[in-house]
Amino acid sequence: MSWDPGGAKRGGKVYLILRFLRIEQVLFSLPMAYMGAFLAIRGIPSLRVLLLTFSALFFLRMAGMTMDNLADREIDAANPRTRSRPLVTGAITIREAWTMIVVGMVGFFISAYFVNVWALLFSPLVGAIVLSYPFMKKVYIVRQLSSCHNTGPGGFQRCNSERRSQVSFHRTGGVKRPLVVRGLHNTMGGWF
Repeated sequence: MSWDPGGAKRGGKVYLILRFLRIEQVLFSLPMAYMGAFLAIRGIPSLRVLLLTFSALFFLRMAGMTMDNLADREIDAANPRTRSRPLVTGAITIREAWTMIVVGMVGFFISAYFVNVWALLFSPLVGAIVLSYPFMKKVYIVRQLSSCHNTGPGGFQRCNSERRSQVSFHRTGGVKRPLVVRGLHNTMGGWF
């Protein structure tokens, strides 16, 4: 089973949707979500909270992955590696994609409601970030985090396989920063 959802020919519509949503990534990100629950509660969360955390993560990723695929469908159609993805081929329609986004966001908000009031209050901000990411990654300054790696303080950033021909100057002022701070620095386009 390849990671890319394109070309999923076996199985029915449910299998196709699960591949489209990259359901395995929910499982890979679950430990980080559970760690957040452990840290927020400062102890061991109840089974109820753990199940609601899984539910919130599943629905939020459903909305986010669908929006990402929807936003990139023209790019995917032009790329030989991705032109067999379900939204490009029509195996999943635009209407079905929007339905998955709405269901995902509603499920996320309901899960947040049942976790606690703080989860509900912050859920619109989290939802807005997740749904805007596919469009923000197209802005050059923002996409540097996902498409380039830093070769060192004061150096160049050399872009990955999709942008190997581009090289952009990225000055860090010669200051060595911890990895997290350097990542934030790169994300903000060197604004701090």
